[in-house]
Amino acid sequence: MKWGSGQLIIALVVGALALQGCASSGAARSGMQGPVAPENPSVAIPEVDGDPVFKAKSKADFDALVASIQEQMLPGGRWQLTSKKERATINQAFDNMAKLYKQFGTVAAMDKRARAKLASYQDTVDPILLNKDGQRLVCVKLIPVGTHLPVLRCRTYAELHAKELQSKQRVQEFYRQRSQVPTIHPMGVGAPGSH
Repeated sequence: MKWGSGQLIIALVVGALALQGCASSGAARSGMQGPVAPENPSVAIPEVDGDPVFKAKSKADFDALVASIQEQMLPGGRWQLTSKKERATINQAFDNMAKLYKQFGTVAAMDKRARAKLASYQDTVDPILLNKDGQRLVCVKLIPVGTHLPVLRCRTYAELHAKELQSKQRVQEFYRQRSQVPTIHPMGVGAPGSH
């Protein structure tokens, strides 16, 4: 098969992006085991219409909520897809919130300034957890070939992420197989000087 320069560039870019994605996500390190989130978390996170609600009125409620979220950020958990940077951001916000709960005990006892800080920290955590929620549905309207009728296809964020990783692994495997094919030098078989 002969590759044109445009095809080769596209293939190299796709390969580099796939390798970069696997390196940052750790997908290439299969078989590594670490802590895994339990199937039934110790503290259930309340939900409204399928969306998690992150509210705690007292320090005890807050501690239980944080423990449950931390548990669900482990592999196999609801928020397993959060990056290390996002986890650090979440943990920092939780630490700051814990200081407020330690000082005041409950939200009701907090003054206006403390409540504003608490809301600010919560506004840092909520978008990360909502966007990286493995149970969040992502829907796309598609028009299949051969019809003009749109179809709505919905999958969870975790399913889409798994499919993306699978695609990256296929690209990696393709390039791994290509690198094992013996190369033929343009001036003859093998390296220069071998006649």
